[in-house]
Amino acid sequence: AARGAATEQKRRLRSTEPCFSAAIGANAKEIELGNLTRARPKRSMASSEEEVGAEALVRLVADAGITVCFANPGTTEMHVVDALGASAIRSVLGLHENVVTGAADGFARMARRPAMTLLHLGPGLANGLANLHNARRAGSPVFSVVGDMAVWHSAAEAPLKMDVQALAHTVSCWVGTPRTPLWLRPLVREGLAHCAAPAAAGC
Repeated sequence: AARGAATEQKRRLRSTEPCFSAAIGANAKEIELGNLTRARPKRSMASSEEEVGAEALVRLVADAGITVCFANPGTTEMHVVDALGASAIRSVLGLHENVVTGAADGFARMARRPAMTLLHLGPGLANGLANLHNARRAGSPVFSVVGDMAVWHSAAEAPLKMDVQALAHTVSCWVGTPRTPLWLRPLVREGLAHCAAPAAAGC
């Protein structure tokens, strides 16, 4: 029975794509992305048919003109990392989340266009809050993607589980939570629109 339970757990780990959260920080809008389809073999980002959630997210971000992602990802963001690797968006690794958010804020201020960040779960967002606060105050357009637990894992009260939305609200003027793939595209588009026009969003 124990072997059967272990096998089932491994099957679920292989077949379930982790949830992830998109936080549009800085100007600061945050989107929390929910449980999004299964992982599929890596392929070209050119086709939008049968995209997994991470691929759709990255395609929409690239289509919005974002060219760089400052990242400190963990296991729940690996699907996003894979999608970024198949896109034209340049990924820049930071060894601490506050470096990531500070770099995104600085890039957005100098280039006068949005930057993206990729952070690991609520604690990763917490580590980057200071510079997301600075970015919001400065009106810097930063689009942050924050990993979250898979729905089945969240119920287990894992050590890194946090209320990502509540934390995101402290540095954001807009927060959305797509819990299904159907919600993903419209909410990401809405968040990117806010990020591109912070004054119109009231940030």
